[in-house]
Amino acid sequence: MTVDLSVEIEESDVATLSLIAAAGGRTIEAYVTGLVHTEAVRLRQAEAFSRLADRRLAVQDTWFPSVVADDEQDGRGTGSAEDQVDD
Repeated sequence: MTVDLSVEIEESDVATLSLIAAAGGRTIEAYVTGLVHTEAVRLRQAEAFSRLADRRLAVQDTWFPSVVADDEQDGRGTGSAEDQVDD
């Protein structure tokens, strides 16, 4: 997919981006395109992680409350893990 973007770059950043791009043998346009791609990948990964975390919470809400309740009734679920280690 190709998207035409207009990116406004502050004058002070143009020199920095140009140097970085030139060091990599690229134009500033190619460098900025790479930055956009990298950010898109990062956002997709964050979204996937968020969905995974939501699924884990759903599983935890489904299964662990009963386990915690059973442990508390048996006296195993009281206190923090640090308290239990100290005992």
